[in-house]
Amino acid sequence: MDNEYNFYNLEAPFKLFLNSGNKRISPISINNYLSDLRHFFGWIVLTIKNRNAPIQFESDDYQQILSQFLTEEIVRSYSDYLRANNIPIRTINRRLSTLRKFCSFCISQGWIKINPAKIINNVTDRKEKPNKSDALSDFSNYLKKTEQDQNVIRSLLEDVKEFFVISLNH
Repeated sequence: MDNEYNFYNLEAPFKLFLNSGNKRISPISINNYLSDLRHFFGWIVLTIKNRNAPIQFESDDYQQILSQFLTEEIVRSYSDYLRANNIPIRTINRRLSTLRKFCSFCISQGWIKINPAKIINNVTDRKEKPNKSDALSDFSNYLKKTEQDQNVIRSLLEDVKEFFVISLNH
């Protein structure tokens, strides 16, 4: 890929954007924004190389370049990639926040029209509630394989059902 440098040329104007406005952003936060942005750009480059898909752009036309790489699909894929690689939730959410801020910068420059990162929600730490019917079915199948008496199986399944009623209501 000949034009990878285009991504990194965006850092300086993005840093100026971060420092403008009413809110002062700490140097550590600026470094985090830039680091997260580099991570996203690196991920895009590796993803494209792994797919053997050439980047189609002729010049340093940021509007043309960014319209290909700042889409809801790509931001969602990036979020999924971070989750799949067990990145801490706070880091994932910070990186998504960086993308939202970067997309706002791109909108202010007229390079994109909408912020695709705003559509992607932050990751939460909520544990999924167990699926009662799947658990009962799995347990029932296990008991049948152990060749238990039908009355024992029925009694154990009733106990598990009662357990779910009590535990899922609290």
